[in-house]
Amino acid sequence: MSKKIILSKPITVSGTLVDTLEMREPSVGDLRVAQKGRTPEDAQHVLLANLLQITPKEADSLSLVDYGRVGKAFQEYATEGGDFLPSEETAS
Repeated sequence: MSKKIILSKPITVSGTLVDTLEMREPSVGDLRVAQKGRTPEDAQHVLLANLLQITPKEADSLSLVDYGRVGKAFQEYATEGGDFLPSEETAS
């Protein structure tokens, strides 16, 4: 299942101007790959770009409003069914 994200400001992806992005459902493997050797902020950025099938550099051009929409879409995956991803503090 994927989620469609309508952008408030179009961005260029692979040379094409787009006003919507599609986020695929994340897997545990996606989380592990994104976290490997990165700060939490960089890992989140790489993870979200990967799920949107864009490069991190392309993700850099998202407006802050649109990056928030992307984060919200990700959180919807993480909280479906009422289950929550553990925070770093509760995961230990």
